[in-house]
Amino acid sequence: MSYTEPDLTKEQVQDLFERFISEKGFIIASDWHEDARGGIQCRLREVQAKNGASSAIAHLYFSVPQTGVIVDFKRENLKWKLSDAIGRNGHVTLALPRFTKAELRARQEAQLEREAKAREEEKLARFHAWSEYRDAKEISPQSAGSGIDYLRKKSVGAAPYVRLNAHGALLIPYFHPITGQLVTTQSITPTAKRFAPGARIGDAGAVFWVSPTNVNLSANLPPADDLIALAEGYATAWTFAHASGLFCGTCANAGNLAKTAQTILTGSPNKRQRIIVAMDDDFFTATEIDERTKREKQNTGRIYARKVQDVDAARVFLAPPPFDKASLREAYDQGSIGKVSDWNDYAALYGAEAAKAAAATALKAARAHFERSMKG
Repeated sequence: MSYTEPDLTKEQVQDLFERFISEKGFIIASDWHEDARGGIQCRLREVQAKNGASSAIAHLYFSVPQTGVIVDFKRENLKWKLSDAIGRNGHVTLALPRFTKAELRARQEAQLEREAKAREEEKLARFHAWSEYRDAKEISPQSAGSGIDYLRKKSVGAAPYVRLNAHGALLIPYFHPITGQLVTTQSITPTAKRFAPGARIGDAGAVFWVSPTNVNLSANLPPADDLIALAEGYATAWTFAHASGLFCGTCANAGNLAKTAQTILTGSPNKRQRIIVAMDDDFFTATEIDERTKREKQNTGRIYARKVQDVDAARVFLAPPPFDKASLREAYDQGSIGKVSDWNDYAALYGAEAAKAAAATALKAARAHFERSMKG
């Protein structure tokens, strides 16, 4: 789908696409949500189909002035019907509607109302996060609860600012990568992770910094070091920080990595700052078949780590844990180990000293990469 008006919002593009699809005999059969390639996706279904038997996935990618529509077909018979509707190349040109001044004003007012509502919801979500964090308890040697069980299970410690909430779960505060403003909190137990109600991380990302020496960063503001690291989860960040000697920020999940990295690289006062991504490598998951879609699952860790690299390849280095994948798959098939994917798993398998050696190798490769990038 292509268009020539760069002031269209994503919501307007979605609205145009949905109207186009409905004219061709299809409906949107699910909510829109982010896909693994930086766009959004939803499920389409034929109006005439029964029980959703004929369905497909539509992906929208927003890059003004060209927005592509890629349809991932589930059934061959639907493929040809959608090809007729959309075009054999998977793209379609939409005729943009002409709005009257009154219609434009109404749409603008509705957009302003949505933005105001979103700001209020974000404000409320921050209040919930701050309230939970304010009432949480500091961790001491006498502390007990599911959060302490999680730390013991992962063989990691509690960094400054980490607390226990009213239910005993570990409570991690996440801050804006540059301003240090509290964005949300995440509670962690050995079996679950939960963000504060209404959590909205936003386009700037969010991070919690783990120090290799447990230095208490003021308001968790970003470190000024030339070389820092980012990771998905808290246990991974703690492990890599203590193995590498670098400040390592946990971004809570894979989808938050690239946003956080971009905010740091564009907003940090230290323009020499470089990032090592202590990435997950979900190589076990990537060989499995999804029971619902009957397709191979994706290596989420690698996909989202590459998104960080896409932010600024010269200032980002990817450091996956150097697993011996062949032997681990064999051990897993024999039932002697579980699935592994991150630096915390690596330290648990091979020991803290092996993790330090692997991190030192990654740092050496990273510095060589950054030196080449500066010369180039």
